[in-house]
Amino acid sequence: MCEDPSLTSNITSPGICLYPVPVEDKFQIVSDDLMSWSVINMQGFELLSGYENVVQVSSLQSGFYLMRIKSRANEVFVKSFIKK
Repeated sequence: MCEDPSLTSNITSPGICLYPVPVEDKFQIVSDDLMSWSVINMQGFELLSGYENVVQVSSLQSGFYLMRIKSRANEVFVKSFIKK
């Protein structure tokens, strides 16, 4: 389901997938190693954060965002997504 690299922008995130992209109200983080996440706008401000695999983004305006994902091994990965 998420193997197609065109579905997400992969900066450096092996084994982590976001779907569906583009996003309307919510999306899922597919990872066996998820510890926490945060959504960051293009100005660098953290807008949302959490620990769940399902991310509710209905409160965000349409646009381009970054998702910072922290693993249990304290590795930080970055994915991008588009909010419709």
